[in-house]
Amino acid sequence: AAAADAAAIDISPLHLPVLTDEVIRHWLAPDLAAADEEVYLVDATVGGGGHAEVALEAYPRARLLAIDRDADVLADARARLARFGDRVAFFHGSYADLADALRLYGFPH
Repeated sequence: AAAADAAAIDISPLHLPVLTDEVIRHWLAPDLAAADEEVYLVDATVGGGGHAEVALEAYPRARLLAIDRDADVLADARARLARFGDRVAFFHGSYADLADALRLYGFPH
């Protein structure tokens, strides 16, 4: 029975973001949380999506463009951020492709 229980556990790696308070305080403006307008954020190296998740939780009016050049990692971020629905757009590419990604998803640039 223990082997069956172990097989049911998802052991895929989960990115645990560090310095999340610092990200919110310094990378993102704290007053964005109270913004009346939609806020646009870009995580150009989304990785596992940990910091993106923190930002989306902190800023309920935010839309996020998640970019990564590793398709497998981007798929992991897509799964992690699925609960945010259409607030997140995913782009397989490099941050060097930022202008194209912004245009594709209708983000201001």
